[in-house]
Amino acid sequence: MDENRPARLERGRRRQPHRTHHRTGAGHARLEGLAGQLDLAFIDANKDDYDAYYERCLKLVRPGGLVLIDNVLWGGSVANLAIDDRDTKAIRVLNAKLKSDERVDLALFTVGDGMTCALKR
Repeated sequence: MDENRPARLERGRRRQPHRTHHRTGAGHARLEGLAGQLDLAFIDANKDDYDAYYERCLKLVRPGGLVLIDNVLWGGSVANLAIDDRDTKAIRVLNAKLKSDERVDLALFTVGDGMTCALKR
């Protein structure tokens, strides 16, 4: 662990306060008022809400912005139809939606549990 990381982050915020914004609190509430302003959104949250976070993030990022979605392969569980827990089902549903979503161009990184990169058109 990098013990100096918090100090480095704070120095970065002070050097470019117009570019860095620190927000804390419940995710949905903290996202209000940011529509179309972000270059990048990263989703790694409770899997049941992945679709809601995806839809919200699409509103938040500008055209040409990226939405990164973590855990889209879920340790291989999404490919094993015998596994039908809630989280796995939610990820499968989102993956199917992403495949046909004409609002984005997709890339899938098979690193770790998988990450989808959705480029907003």
